[in-house]
Amino acid sequence: MGDVATLLQAVGGLITAAAGAFVLVWTTVRSSKKERKDAAERAIEKLAVASEDGDITPDELADVLKELRGGEEL
Repeated sequence: MGDVATLLQAVGGLITAAAGAFVLVWTTVRSSKKERKDAAERAIEKLAVASEDGDITPDELADVLKELRGGEEL
């Protein structure tokens, strides 16, 4: 009976670890899609503001690209 209990414990641990890994990957993929969408929306808003005067300067374009890259400098 001890061998069966050990086997069930091992299988339970394996299932728990696999489920945890799946949830981690799922959460990472889902949140990164949302973050990319939010960054794109903010970049579009900045681009619209930059184009109001009819001219987009290199600094304004760099600011938009920085927003798309998640705040990283070019």
